[in-house]
Amino acid sequence: MTLHHGSDVFTDSFVLLRVDGVWRIANKTHHRTTCRPVLALVGRCNGQQA
Repeated sequence: MTLHHGSDVFTDSFVLLRVDGVWRIANKTHHRTTCRPVLALVGRCNGQQA
């Protein structure tokens, strides 16, 4: 899951397990990247296309 918020980009990754028919989060990792304001304004932060 990725969220773009201003000049920050937050990415969460989940490892899911299905136990007895119910999905559970077994592990979660996250990463935050901050762009330079000029790149964020033109939509070119972290590989975004304008």
